[in-house]
Amino acid sequence: MTTTYLDMNNKMYDYISQKVRDTYKNSCIVWIETIENKIQKDMFDKYIISLSEPNIKTLFHGTSEDSARSIIFNHFDPSYKKVCAYGDGIYFSTRAQYSKDYSKKSNDGIAFMFVCDVACGRVIQGRQRTTIPKEYNSFTDNIRKPDMYIVDKAEAIWPRYLVAFYPSAK
Repeated sequence: MTTTYLDMNNKMYDYISQKVRDTYKNSCIVWIETIENKIQKDMFDKYIISLSEPNIKTLFHGTSEDSARSIIFNHFDPSYKKVCAYGDGIYFSTRAQYSKDYSKKSNDGIAFMFVCDVACGRVIQGRQRTTIPKEYNSFTDNIRKPDMYIVDKAEAIWPRYLVAFYPSAK
């Protein structure tokens, strides 16, 4: 398992920073790390093959630096949940601005969010404190115009990038 800093001249840096800025206009990115965890990637690949329609989305997840480092070395843990507004699981947003609000600043004022590929599969409208039915793979907050997706399996998530940013930038 390794992480490497993306060089600002790298095309992927431009792509990821633009993806963040598209939904978080005042973002002030400090750095972007590429995450290379073969175990997580293999779990994700095996999982998407098992789905008739993987429905992969690139989504954001805000967190603390300590949690981010744990996720990078291990994986997302579906049993660790704080929010259940649309059902039990791990929450991801289509908007970086929304995920920013769930990040926690480190002592030096830097916050963190993941950019992940998430296999959403078959999606159903979520409801508070419910589990995803067996015939579905994820919940959403709104079927017609989803802002968030909720999954309950670590293998449904491939964390690709960790974005460090100043959340208070104007």
